[in-house]
Amino acid sequence: MTFDYTFVPRNVGDYTIPATDFVFFDSATGTYRTIRTSPVKLHISKGSQSNADVDKQLALLKSDIRNCKPTEHSSILTWGSTNYVVLNILLIVISIVLWIFVSIWNRKQHDTSLHNNSRAYKNAMRTLRLADPTTKGQENGKYYSTISQAIDNYLATYFGLQKSDMNRDSIRHLLQDKHIDDTVINNLFEVTDYCQYAEFAPNNDADKVQTLAKAKDVIKLIDDALKNKA
Repeated sequence: MTFDYTFVPRNVGDYTIPATDFVFFDSATGTYRTIRTSPVKLHISKGSQSNADVDKQLALLKSDIRNCKPTEHSSILTWGSTNYVVLNILLIVISIVLWIFVSIWNRKQHDTSLHNNSRAYKNAMRTLRLADPTTKGQENGKYYSTISQAIDNYLATYFGLQKSDMNRDSIRHLLQDKHIDDTVINNLFEVTDYCQYAEFAPNNDADKVQTLAKAKDVIKLIDDALKNKA
């Protein structure tokens, strides 16, 4: 059996708790026995708490509510502290650097797009100049395949397409996404369809001149529209 007692010293100094007798019945011998504690010497030093603090602590110990140990708050997020100011300045600097980086990246992407647009148009016009209807002895197949090649290369260069992606549906969707008028898109397909047909069909120089002019016109219309959307 154990008994707990709380002692609250009120004064500093050296004190002795005298010996205490304890009488109990020993069931093994059937008699009462008396035991005696030894004197306890105490040295009491001055503490950091006042009597009022001690009384409050004792009242809490006797209740069901235990005293919560206060936590030390970090000064990093304290408003107006040096760490708070430095942290906010660092976040602002990082945000500005990221904004500059994104702006430069977007500008480069825009410049790349404009460069591809210009390069695609120039290459298409250079290829179309090879299809000269005044050249005598030029085969129909080579003439119209040159026009088809100019159109295909223009679209492939501008949109970054592979040969496997060059089909009517994908091209129509890409042009529609750029808000190209459906009439212009249909004119484009009319030229390419006629070129495929004319490669193996008899035709005259007037057809060649007209087809070449249509190809130049439709590429110019698409290029102007893409530049305005860029």
